[in-house]
Amino acid sequence: MDTNPHRNPLADLGYEREELPMKLLGKVTFVFFFVSIVLIAISYGIFIGFVKAHNPDALDLAKEQAKTPFINKLPPAPNPILQTNRTAKTDMADLRNAEEKAMKTPAWVDKATGKVRMPVDEAIDDYVEKGGKGESF
Repeated sequence: MDTNPHRNPLADLGYEREELPMKLLGKVTFVFFFVSIVLIAISYGIFIGFVKAHNPDALDLAKEQAKTPFINKLPPAPNPILQTNRTAKTDMADLRNAEEKAMKTPAWVDKATGKVRMPVDEAIDDYVEKGGKGESF
């Protein structure tokens, strides 16, 4: 058994022998946060400079809107049309029905040039009937 009172048994296992230098750690932490704040301030200044150069009225508009933040305002025209869940479902169904109708019914695309829209099955049958010879579709 080891009777040396000054010997650290954890040092033999590979653990650190010294404590962290707290003064140095405090200085490094302070410098890190100070540099971070300075860089954020510089980045913000550059951002504001670009905004003013691109659109000088944007900051005035933002300040005006900040006075009344909870008023529901529509963006200037042409503004987006908002959609509820119910209208989204019916609009999707209408779109699918229109696509289905366009795919299954023949119609003129350009009557002057003779271009016709026709269902794929009919187009394949027509192509096979001609023996694979004819104009490309």
